[in-house]
Amino acid sequence: MVLAAIYIHQNSLPYIFGENHNGLTINFGGKFFYKLEENSNYDVFLKEKKENIKCFSTRQKI
Repeated sequence: MVLAAIYIHQNSLPYIFGENHNGLTINFGGKFFYKLEENSNYDVFLKEKKENIKCFSTRQKI
């Protein structure tokens, strides 16, 4: 298993991201970029998965 992205819940780190910050997805540059969101019950779900064309593992070999 590879950790590709993390999600920081809205308003969970106000001392870093400011008061009333939105949820934040941090991608680590893997094969895909992920966009995660949360609902009113704080459940996190995948909203979008997009291929990272600059990733070494997805480039065509010469």
